[in-house]
Amino acid sequence: LLGMCREIDELARRLNLDFTMWVDDITLSGDRAQDAIDEASRIISRYGYRLGRSKKQIMRKGTRQTVTGLGVSSHGVSNLKARRDELSDRMFALMRREVITEEEQRSVDGTLAWMRTVCPSQSRHLERLWDELRAVVSHSGPEGPRDQRAWS
Repeated sequence: LLGMCREIDELARRLNLDFTMWVDDITLSGDRAQDAIDEASRIISRYGYRLGRSKKQIMRKGTRQTVTGLGVSSHGVSNLKARRDELSDRMFALMRREVITEEEQRSVDGTLAWMRTVCPSQSRHLERLWDELRAVVSHSGPEGPRDQRAWS
């Protein structure tokens, strides 16, 4: 895998492209990215992998561009609005529950931490909302919940 990455990186440098890879998502970005597709496909094939047709996308300037579930543009990387809305909906749903499990709490904490690393300004509102929820809901102790709802 490292050899394949090195070859694709060399191709990207030769064409003045940005090359990023996350697990099995390979992205070549720049004005000549389309020129690199065939050669990148050959490199990938030489290492025993294949480029799935459904995975190959050409995203032009001025259109919505998504890479590994993130929005990318000339302004930078951002969390997709749909993902932010989904987390907000999940937090409001948890507010209505009698018990919030530790696993659910860790899941929200982890999602917020990931969003913060991508774009801190977009996560602030959700972090404030989550802090408010935690202030209302207390942990359950040996004597039981200290509030109407509890973390279990």
